[in-house]
Amino acid sequence: ELSTKEEGLIQMLADFTNVVKQAGTDYNPSILANYAYDLVKEYNQFYHDFSILREENEALKI
Repeated sequence: ELSTKEEGLIQMLADFTNVVKQAGTDYNPSILANYAYDLVKEYNQFYHDFSILREENEALKI
């Protein structure tokens, strides 16, 4: 079962193609820059909450 953070990150990654298309259609590269910034923020929060390095269960590290 996925957490809300995991689902949000997966959804953001799934939106990549649409973001690229929108940036191309609008001739607006800032759309990509904003997407990248938002993705990094989302991943940072995800990694903070679910850090593999701090996981004690070895099976989950794989």
